[in-house]
Amino acid sequence: MGKRRKKNSNVNEDSPARRGLPPEFFIKFGKYLSYNSREEDEYYGDDDEEDDVLTGTQTNYRNFTINDKRTLITVEQVSADWKMEKKALANPRKKTSDDSVKKLRLKLKEISVEELKTYRKAHIPFFVLKEYDRYYITEIPRELNFLSATFIGEHLCGKIRHECDNLDPLLCQKVYDRNKYIENYPYIKVGYETANAVHEVFNVCVCDCYKTKNPEIQDMN
Repeated sequence: MGKRRKKNSNVNEDSPARRGLPPEFFIKFGKYLSYNSREEDEYYGDDDEEDDVLTGTQTNYRNFTINDKRTLITVEQVSADWKMEKKALANPRKKTSDDSVKKLRLKLKEISVEELKTYRKAHIPFFVLKEYDRYYITEIPRELNFLSATFIGEHLCGKIRHECDNLDPLLCQKVYDRNKYIENYPYIKVGYETANAVHEVFNVCVCDCYKTKNPEIQDMN
């Protein structure tokens, strides 16, 4: 039995990790990261031997809620171990443990735009909620993923079959800027952003610039 090694199963054979690129590459090109979390596969064997089974832990996030006073976000972190035969990588992973559920409690506080700019300079992973002229912020774990969250509202820009007609860099400054800070867009009335995290999100829930030809939601804002 050889020494213990760690291996990231989310990186393919031609990925940046295989070519020795720095971690910053992963943040910029998220396709090399898992959708919901970072995972590590641990296996045993000599450096010149291949084991038959890969193992790891999958972590997802669900059940996002926020209280009416905008002082607390709760979210469930769900983790489970898995294994997969290395010779049959096309086969789905098999769970080897029950789900482990942990409730995260993220305390929000109201801040000014100037204070928000200070957070950005500090490179701290954070979530910020904008509701008209008010901003609420909380620090978050770097791996926390808000991609599936709809607790504030649906993302209007990319709403399937109801995409905004102004989703064009010539019509929307946010699109032109490639999502450059939620406080820079006064026409976004309600939305949220995560920054300095593995999975960065910019969701627009109420927007004066939103326009769609679909009559069912034409007047939702």
